[in-house]
Amino acid sequence: MIDLFTMKGRFNRAKYIWGNLLTSTLLFVLYCLIIKAKGFLQVLFAILFSIILYINFCCTAKRFHDFGKSGKNIIGLFIPLYGFFLSALLVFRKGQEGINKYGKDPLER
Repeated sequence: MIDLFTMKGRFNRAKYIWGNLLTSTLLFVLYCLIIKAKGFLQVLFAILFSIILYINFCCTAKRFHDFGKSGKNIIGLFIPLYGFFLSALLVFRKGQEGINKYGKDPLER
């Protein structure tokens, strides 16, 4: 079972990519709904948007953990040119083999 609401543990590249695609799609849809909605529905969609955004941050932190880095490195994604290269690193870099301080290898059978 994957716990999406915690930043503990590790995600391999495949889990990160699929999780990021799913959450990004949901965020886009919710953003469009927030713009169109009025009143209570707008607040409801904004709350859902915040929850999905948190799940996205958790997935990204777990991906950093997979190659032994702190989840706090998420901040680097907001720096213009550096964030692009850091994003590529998250998608293409292989994680550490074996156990690291963030947990066991997600590819370990």
